Amino acid sequence: MDLSIVLAVLAGMALALRRRRAGSLLLLGAITWIWIWSLPVVSDAVRLSLEQQFPDRPVSEYPAAGAVVVLGGAVASSVPRGFPYPELNNASARVWQASLLYHAGRAPRVIACGGDAAGAAERASEAKAVRRLLVALGIPGKSVVLESRGGNLHETAQALRSLLANLGVRRVLLVASPLRMPRAVETLRAAGIDAVPAPTGVAPRTASHRPANWLPDARALADSSRALDEYAELVIYRWRGWASPGSGERLKF
Repeated sequence: MDLSIVLAVLAGMALALRRRRAGSLLLLGAITWIWIWSLPVVSDAVRLSLEQQFPDRPVSEYPAAGAVVVLGGAVASSVPRGFPYPELNNASARVWQASLLYHAGRAPRVIACGGDAAGAAERASEAKAVRRLLVALGIPGKSVVLESRGGNLHETAQALRSLLANLGVRRVLLVASPLRMPRAVETLRAAGIDAVPAPTGVAPRTASHRPANWLPDARALADSSRALDEYAELVIYRWRGWASPGSGERLKF
């Protein structure tokens, strides 16, 4: 909630200059901004406006593809080399989704994305950590391909284009969190990749009739912040030509 911080700083400056009316209004604006986005009903609305663009479905309903692509973000950070336990975060469901798609026969290989972090000599890349998880879920190591050259989503899409061309793959099942999926689909398709969205599950909307959902909540504020950040990223990607508006339209199959 960067805007609220800016407003609070401006309020402090105005009050320090003894402009009490302006300072009070700015401070009220900062508090109101935070309060609105911390309401669960508001947070759900902005979050689901992204997450419900590509609803999840049974793995058996997805078309066959040349590969399952798992975008980075499944682990909280790169882990030390040799450490047996990747540090998972709340986006790690994408690893399970990729495993389900592979075992359902939707694709013969899984491509794990995730570049090296700073200090790569001491820490393994996320792609390698995800491969260990996929192998633990029963996928043969030879069926897991690593893509660790990309940094941001645009760089990953460019690296994937070359990798898929070398593998002779035309269509992929794209696995990412529902919140990130609209930008991910647009970015990969802008790079010339036939990407079928296969998101992980969408968290349900809270019941608006519950009084508690009209009261500020820290988790709702965090969800709103992530959704607004994702909208900002989507605008930037489209402005830079990295994502194509309309290329992320829903698929029917």
